[in-house]
Amino acid sequence: VHKATVRLVTGLPYSLYKVQANRDKVRKYLEKVHRCTFQGDRKEITILYGATIVEGYAGFIYAEEKTPLDEGSLNDQLSLDIGGRTANALWANGFTLIPSRCRCEEYGVAQIHDDVRADLLANYQIDFPYAQSQRYLQMMIRGEYLPPIKIAGGSLENAEIRALYDDKIALRWRPIETMLGSMLNKDGASLGSKICRLLLQGGGGIVFLEKVKEFIPSTEIVLLTNAAGANARYYHDLVDELGDDDPHFWYRQG
Repeated sequence: VHKATVRLVTGLPYSLYKVQANRDKVRKYLEKVHRCTFQGDRKEITILYGATIVEGYAGFIYAEEKTPLDEGSLNDQLSLDIGGRTANALWANGFTLIPSRCRCEEYGVAQIHDDVRADLLANYQIDFPYAQSQRYLQMMIRGEYLPPIKIAGGSLENAEIRALYDDKIALRWRPIETMLGSMLNKDGASLGSKICRLLLQGGGGIVFLEKVKEFIPSTEIVLLTNAAGANARYYHDLVDELGDDDPHFWYRQG
């Protein structure tokens, strides 16, 4: 039997995180010895549970590395984490969440891929793999040439493929724009005037960056470094920090 011990910090979207019972379930199901067989070898993995964090909170932590908050001025900020299937919009005063102004909706980049694949299947009878759609979107965001997609009697070329993705990005931006508008226009204030900056993370933060800038042009927009991996980086860093703050923390968990 191959044995290993894992120190774990994980996360939940805000819609689940805000209910304490959900965080308790995460701990209950993770914090134990897990046994399995992989490629004929028996494995025994002991998970030591550290914490469950709300997805998107990494924005507040890592934005400080790029542009620290100006003490004494307006320090309400919004972290927008757009992942594959969820968009977490966390409102905080400094680093303290204001639950009544936080939102989580089922919007994400995966829906763009769903739409592109459905369009290609319906119009050209092409089963376009999900991973291939991911690669094309990443190439498009980087400004790279998109290879032709073969269809009956010819192919879709770079400009046509870009137009297809642009259309689906615009389609999936609309509900996110509506969500942001309802949050930022609270109490009849001018759009974005209640926050000092908006922090973007997640793969969707990269995809929708220009849309966000156009929507609230007078607000500072901070795209996190390695935006797509910000949550994972924060969980990893917290594993070390929990041990630094209390040298006995992980031993007690065991």
